[in-house]
Amino acid sequence: IFQNPLASPSILGASSGAVLITLLTNSFVSSLYQPIASFCGAFFVLGLFLVFWRMFSGSSLESLLIFGFATNTLISSINQLIISLDLLNFEKTTNSLLFLMGDLSSKSWIHVYIGALTILPALTISIIRSPKYDLLALGKGVAGNLGLNVDRTYLEALLMAGFMIGGAISIGGIFPFLGL
Repeated sequence: IFQNPLASPSILGASSGAVLITLLTNSFVSSLYQPIASFCGAFFVLGLFLVFWRMFSGSSLESLLIFGFATNTLISSINQLIISLDLLNFEKTTNSLLFLMGDLSSKSWIHVYIGALTILPALTISIIRSPKYDLLALGKGVAGNLGLNVDRTYLEALLMAGFMIGGAISIGGIFPFLGL
């Protein structure tokens, strides 16, 4: 999508969205719902991101990157505010910080199964559709001239990435170095 194999989920704001909803869940409900909350947060923010990107920025790759960085920065600052407000509760703060650093120590196979429910179908679709995604690397003009519906393929690739990001973050927390 971004013509960069090292692009991270933070470019879309999806990882920050996963953290936001997970932090809110840890603060107000329970950390037991962390896997579901992180998936929902990633997908919700990705959906909002796509709607606002289309509405305000058109569909260029440059505007996608700029809008993604802005979304990520805004949500990351909200995340930091939530953590700073939770500092008085040691257990909640510890759970939140472990989630931010990426933590597999308290996870069980249930977490892996929940993540696999979203990762495996999206990965399968992505592998099947990979020739079309490869055409996107040639640029929008060339891909369109080869008969590819570029906007639909971008949207599909972003949604598949969202499913995989949400699933991966729901298993082990946010690993900042985890690429798309």
